[in-house]
Amino acid sequence: QEFVLEAFGGEVFELPAGVTTSFNITFGVGMVFAMVAASAIGVLLTPYPARGLLMAACIVGAMSFGVLSFAAVAGARNALLTTIFVLGVAKGLYNVGIAHLFMSLAESRTAGMLMGAWGAFGGFAVALGGLSGGVFRDLAEHLSGNVALSYGVVFGIEVFGLLAAAALISRLPRPS
Repeated sequence: QEFVLEAFGGEVFELPAGVTTSFNITFGVGMVFAMVAASAIGVLLTPYPARGLLMAACIVGAMSFGVLSFAAVAGARNALLTTIFVLGVAKGLYNVGIAHLFMSLAESRTAGMLMGAWGAFGGFAVALGGLSGGVFRDLAEHLSGNVALSYGVVFGIEVFGLLAAAALISRLPRPS
């Protein structure tokens, strides 16, 4: 839900645009940091723990969205940048973990095609996630009349989605 983070900072905490635009930078730094660290894991560990990395990404992401949901409702402004950084870390772990898992589950002759399809579906999912986040936020605000609560609802939905994803990932076959 990186699309709603800037609006969240402005609408809930009345932060100026100069501060809320740094949310994406903070998120991106966390993501790159995690991608470099997760790639280094590949040098150190064989076989690569892609499933574990994906589950960790989902759990860390769920915890981050939980903190953002709490921050929205409780007005806990101090937690924002750190939580957004950690959310970026979760996204970076996910990016590397999913790439490794996908490659390990695919046959070598179809891996490229599957990675391309995954990229296309990933782009669609990001767009759908941003759209649905905005729709759910607007719907929650309309029903509650409370902007902060509406963001808390959206971030709470993310918590459950990521925990469900972690449960599904735990059921994936281990690559041989």
